[in-house]
Amino acid sequence: MLGLTYLTFPLFPASCPEFPMPASPLSRLRSARLPALLLAAAVALAGCGPQDAGGATDTAPETGDSDSFPRVVQHELGETTIPERPERVVAVTDGGELASLLALGVEPVGFGKRNDPIRPWIEAAGGAEIESYDLAGTEVSFERIAAWKPDLLVVQAGFATKENLAQYSALAPTVVTSFIDWKDNLRQVSEATGTTEKAAELVAENEAAVEDAAKALSGSKGLKVQAITVFEGPEIYRLNDASPLGKLAPSLGLAPFPKAGTPGEAVDTVSLEKLADIDADVLLVQDFGDDGPYRALKEQEIWKRIPAVKTGKVIELSVEESEASYFDSVLTVPLNLQMLQDRLG
Repeated sequence: MLGLTYLTFPLFPASCPEFPMPASPLSRLRSARLPALLLAAAVALAGCGPQDAGGATDTAPETGDSDSFPRVVQHELGETTIPERPERVVAVTDGGELASLLALGVEPVGFGKRNDPIRPWIEAAGGAEIESYDLAGTEVSFERIAAWKPDLLVVQAGFATKENLAQYSALAPTVVTSFIDWKDNLRQVSEATGTTEKAAELVAENEAAVEDAAKALSGSKGLKVQAITVFEGPEIYRLNDASPLGKLAPSLGLAPFPKAGTPGEAVDTVSLEKLADIDADVLLVQDFGDDGPYRALKEQEIWKRIPAVKTGKVIELSVEESEASYFDSVLTVPLNLQMLQDRLG
């Protein structure tokens, strides 16, 4: 019996710097109710020694490019030794780490399910057929995870912290994955599971898809596209160059998204008074199932002074498009490319 059965985290983990916690309910994203603000704290990257990272030993194994074991995996909270090729992998959440596992062809024995129904890209990759437990209340059940008898845990930064990493590591070697960069996430998961060759193929496929999308959008070269999300308050967030769409824009020939105000954060707040300063040829508006704040914003005079509103170049994204463009993963890159082609082409 474990001393601590549950840990409770904010629905968007405090150390996931990518997006602020919305005040409105994003039921299809995390749960039926969200706290007032996402804590936009940077991921704690303080180094922890091999023993702290779980599963590490005093004997350093080879760390070459091959998929042999044992191997050391560098991750968000240090490094972890994986003694042998894992056969019972658990994804602690249904975020980027689960997307990476499924894309790599590694079927976990279980995962924590925060979204009901699960996101479309997870379902399309076979996630609906995998055993899960309800994580909608953000309570990580160590007893439930232990029941799967894992030999590897992959967990996104924020759900694993310096303070609780030892509790995960007591169950199995633990790799803490990036929340904000799909390539880092894929690298970490593939190195831990011995599937780096497949990971290289996936990266190449996504890069080829970017090149194809750039050709399809050649007529939009230099187009200034920006994206916002509106929550109660109103709380208005503008995606910056560290966001999923912001990282794609330059490779597609689009104008760069605004620079991140704080390194490691992919959105910045925009005050109501500064809203008319959004200089975009096309303005994308994300929708997470509660458009009340957005509808209220459109009634305000300041909204009508935005250049893209004046020219009728506001595009309201669907919930599915918004979710895909909100969370970075190996499986959402193709969806975001297709969305941009459909919406801008």
